Amino acid sequence: MHKYIYLRSHNTKWATRTKILTERFGVETTQLTTAPQAGQRHKVRERVRAAELERWRTSAQTKSALSVYRTNKQAIEPERFFDNSRGSSLLSEARGGVLRTRSLQAKYTPSTSTTCHRCGAAEKTIKHVVLECTGLQPGPPLEQMNPNVGGYLIRSSLKCPPADASSSST
Repeated sequence: MHKYIYLRSHNTKWATRTKILTERFGVETTQLTTAPQAGQRHKVRERVRAAELERWRTSAQTKSALSVYRTNKQAIEPERFFDNSRGSSLLSEARGGVLRTRSLQAKYTPSTSTTCHRCGAAEKTIKHVVLECTGLQPGPPLEQMNPNVGGYLIRSSLKCPPADASSSST
């Protein structure tokens, strides 16, 4: 069927799309008149996945910002660590190679010192901040933090009375 439509130059959307995909992924067209072979669908899917993976890798090679990302990510699959928190945002910046470290600042401001100000032991690079720095300590878990402290700090910086004083006057 496909061969008939293609040879008769009936350029339907289906014929055009099939031709494009056949050329892009290097998959032979299947004849609709013959019975499908065992495992044919699986072979086609694997060939398409391999072609997409190769195209993904070559596109990552052309982008210098993805140098850290492409060395550690080997397959096209979703990452489940990003939850829109500050920590996951910093990890995403680190994977993209754009985490604001002193070595990145020194690229644009040559007089900037690249030594880590937390530990003073090494150059402050992404690798040092994420894996090696001993000066970074994790904060307390959110369950242990007092939610009123943040609110009080915001009110005091705005010169407002604490929540207790305002509620007793009304």
